[in-house]
Amino acid sequence: MKRFLLLLAVLVTGISAYAVDLKSGNFGILLGQSQVRVEFDFDNVLIDGIGFENFKAMGRVDEDYEKWDDFEIFIKRRFISGLNEYHTKMPGGIVFRMGGDPCGYTLKVMPVMMNSDGVYSVNFILMDNNTGKEAASASANGDGGVFGTFSNLQGDGFEELGNDFARFLVKELRWAMRNQY
Repeated sequence: MKRFLLLLAVLVTGISAYAVDLKSGNFGILLGQSQVRVEFDFDNVLIDGIGFENFKAMGRVDEDYEKWDDFEIFIKRRFISGLNEYHTKMPGGIVFRMGGDPCGYTLKVMPVMMNSDGVYSVNFILMDNNTGKEAASASANGDGGVFGTFSNLQGDGFEELGNDFARFLVKELRWAMRNQY
């Protein structure tokens, strides 16, 4: 039984370690930054197979949210909460925020797919605000659980996504620290 539990723990750790996949660039360039701005772009998301504008035009999001804008604020807060949960583990203690003073970098969170089962697919683009160019990109897939409304499942999913991205970023920053000259 102990061997089974150990094997299960190793498998779960291995699966969660690959929750965010690096596509290009290097997120290690955030080393030395104290703050990073976060922006969401829902323009190209498919929600239950429906385009964003058509989904919004249908009216009520679900039982919990009548308006998309309220749901969007909820999702953003859950993601930022999950991301900043790892603030003290980040080399340099980077804080992620939605607004405020200008930052050197902006993390664009671009959901590609969301559904009522809580499944999501998201792309991340790190933009260098000084040059306006893409510095790095990554993607992630996941789900928000098995029970609840669309907003509840997606809220859980995006908080978990924030955690996953933070763990990914911690690894990227530690790698950058070890490989500095």
